[in-house]
Amino acid sequence: TFFDELFQSSNTVYFLYRGQMHKHHPKIFHMQDEDVWTQLLFGVRYLDLRVSYYPESPEKFWIVHDFVKLNPLHEVVSDVRRFMSVTKEMVILDFHRFPQGT
Repeated sequence: TFFDELFQSSNTVYFLYRGQMHKHHPKIFHMQDEDVWTQLLFGVRYLDLRVSYYPESPEKFWIVHDFVKLNPLHEVVSDVRRFMSVTKEMVILDFHRFPQGT
């Protein structure tokens, strides 16, 4: 589609890929080879994010894969804000599938 051609997307940032250990969960791996900042530098402008709310956790909002907490949401938002402030480019954040805390 036009949308697919216009935006490179990143699906479920941070989970099983290439055997790199996840920084918050050493028993799982990354799906994406690069962090959000690097993906943005490589041209990704659409981020498919699944977010959950964990009231018992010091970090309340997490990027998740199903029910597995992967990275605090603020890390992704920080990378996107930094990128947008430097480049003045648009980035689309697609928040959906809130498996916990809706």
